[in-house]
Amino acid sequence: GIMQLYRAASYTCQAVLRRYSRNAGGGVVPRLQEDRSVDESGVDGIGVWITQGASPQDDVSCFVQPSQETIDAIDSISGQAGSRLVTLMNPQWRIADDALDSASRGDGVFGKFASFLGGKGGSLRRLDSM
Repeated sequence: GIMQLYRAASYTCQAVLRRYSRNAGGGVVPRLQEDRSVDESGVDGIGVWITQGASPQDDVSCFVQPSQETIDAIDSISGQAGSRLVTLMNPQWRIADDALDSASRGDGVFGKFASFLGGKGGSLRRLDSM
């Protein structure tokens, strides 16, 4: 299920974070911290991993299996991170567009309404602006 996929993706995320994080003096690897509070239901397989290195400017964040419902958390952490790396791994929105997705790409009232009903256009616009 989705939680097993989350666990598998988490191992890959940890490897990526170790690769792109700076080691502290003496070769000490950064500490990895998992935060599952972004998964409000607790069963959707969503989380964020954050490195805690020798200095805050070396920290890296990785969202694992984010959904459209986690865009606010992505925006918040991205804003706090400034120029530090924030990545998304295995996002859980469809690649192909349905009617709501297509309509939600518009800026008008209909586009905003389509986003409200679940179209991904508004979420993708927010991600593009980060």
